[in-house]
Amino acid sequence: MICILAPIMVTVRESLLRRAMSRADVTTAGLADRMNCSHRTIENILTGKPVAHATQLSLRKALGDHYPGAKLFEITLDEDAEV
Repeated sequence: MICILAPIMVTVRESLLRRAMSRADVTTAGLADRMNCSHRTIENILTGKPVAHATQLSLRKALGDHYPGAKLFEITLDEDAEV
């Protein structure tokens, strides 16, 4: 059996995040405050940039009861990465 490891990237489904933010009554600036990150990080998340594992955890904690679960994240192959 051959196992090929391919680099992956995790992104956020923008519509689900915006819905969760609305339910949590939090703005992008408020989410950045809750996550202790820059507003630019939130912009990157919302525009489909890859999300680091630590940021995923921080996002989950910041949304609290309004966290929509694992479906918030999308995992895809990172075709631009060098193997």
